[in-house]
Amino acid sequence: MEWQAAVFALQIMIITVSWMLFQRAKGELSAKAAEAPILNEVKALHRNVKQLLSEITEASHRTSVQLEAQCNEARTLLAEMEARTERERHLAHPLSAIPLMGTQTISSPSPTLTVVETYAPKPKKEEPPYSASRNSARHEQRRLIYSLADAGASASEISREAEISEGEVETLLALRSPVRA
Repeated sequence: MEWQAAVFALQIMIITVSWMLFQRAKGELSAKAAEAPILNEVKALHRNVKQLLSEITEASHRTSVQLEAQCNEARTLLAEMEARTERERHLAHPLSAIPLMGTQTISSPSPTLTVVETYAPKPKKEEPPYSASRNSARHEQRRLIYSLADAGASASEISREAEISEGEVETLLALRSPVRA
């Protein structure tokens, strides 16, 4: 009977080891089965990213070509404008010495009629040399601007009162030193 008990114990041990191996194999198969969908998703994402990158590369290449074409067109237009400006400068230079105002019609023996518009330039006002009176007027104007600003007047109100542009008022107020006398 001893040998039957030993055989029986050996059979129980074999069944236990078999069951443990089965459970281990089952766990590994479950893990592989769980990894399979994730791997498929990762592969699909990888394909999508590659496709998007190729589309972005193509779109950037098309945009680059279009931009280069537009830049070339802009360069051509700029060169044409510069040439026109230079031609007009050469044409206007001799005419600027003529002190005529308005329109003058000049006919020639050829079948074409030429109309030339010439405007005499307005004489420039000569700036008086820098003087103390001019400096004093500026000082008074700034004092007016600062006093109106301290009283709470807006930049547009100060502009009207001081008879200067609103931008000048804002600039003077921005540059005003923090220490006020």
